[in-house]
Amino acid sequence: MFTRTGQPHGHGKIERLIGTVNQMCLAHLPGYAPRGTPDRASQAQLTLPQLDAAIGRFIREVYTQRPHSETKTPPQARREAGAFIPRMPTSLEQLDLLLFLVLAADRAVLPGALDGELAQPQSPRHLIIR
Repeated sequence: MFTRTGQPHGHGKIERLIGTVNQMCLAHLPGYAPRGTPDRASQAQLTLPQLDAAIGRFIREVYTQRPHSETKTPPQARREAGAFIPRMPTSLEQLDLLLFLVLAADRAVLPGALDGELAQPQSPRHLIIR
């Protein structure tokens, strides 16, 4: 997705989640170096699997358990009470059609992005998702 840093323009929900994870989770992990810290990369103390586990633990144990500011109920409690039920297509054919329409409308591949018989992208930057 094309989004400039700090300017979500329609991507506010994910920007909000990233900000929450950054403030409530990452800031409390060993090796956290906020923006502006010289040589941030050298301060890393966690491996990627450790970071993945820490973020997963935060989402399971903190983020989904704290009361939402509007509903005053934790998201996990709402899901368990049946208040959060996504609308699903009524058939596999409708699901296929929905996925086709979403993918057809939201994807574009730049010319020259694919090479070889396997149609592999030369680089992640060559694939554009709008």
